[in-house]
Amino acid sequence: LFLPNDAYLAWYVMKYGELNYSISDYIKNKLENALSYTFIDIGANVGLTSRDVFLKNSNVNQIICIEPVKRTFSCLVKNMSDFENKILFNFALGENNSTEKIYVDDANYGNASLVKSMMSTSKHNSHQDEEIDIKSVSDFFIEIKNKIVNQQLIIKIDTQLYDELIFSLIPEEIIKNTHLL
Repeated sequence: LFLPNDAYLAWYVMKYGELNYSISDYIKNKLENALSYTFIDIGANVGLTSRDVFLKNSNVNQIICIEPVKRTFSCLVKNMSDFENKILFNFALGENNSTEKIYVDDANYGNASLVKSMMSTSKHNSHQDEEIDIKSVSDFFIEIKNKIVNQQLIIKIDTQLYDELIFSLIPEEIIKNTHLL
């Protein structure tokens, strides 16, 4: 596993040897064996959730990850390198196509947000920022439309205060094909 050197995720994995997200077990219990699924991970971080879901569910046959922070994305690429059916995107989702500043907590790279006030939760009260690309939710789903044909979708959204906005922008035809959100 490749992890950014922070005081949260890297420390936890080093101490306990795993992350043990309950979301992958929850997903496993909700899937139908006869169906084929695509897992869409919006705010994928370093990909540990995607890896876990993919490894625990043989009928999840494709993973699509979106992670805007460049150094976190580089860990995601390495962590997903063993999987063939993956598509990785280095941008954020939003209402419109744009370029904006994202704030990244130095103590917890998983705490990255377009909202600067999220940095007030920083363990070391320290953060950096970087310019990122944002793709509109509608443009994103148009781009992947041909890659998710005949697939039931599982969508995970973890976007530091933008979850509801992104959900509200997901096209209705995508929601109809979503098994779990």
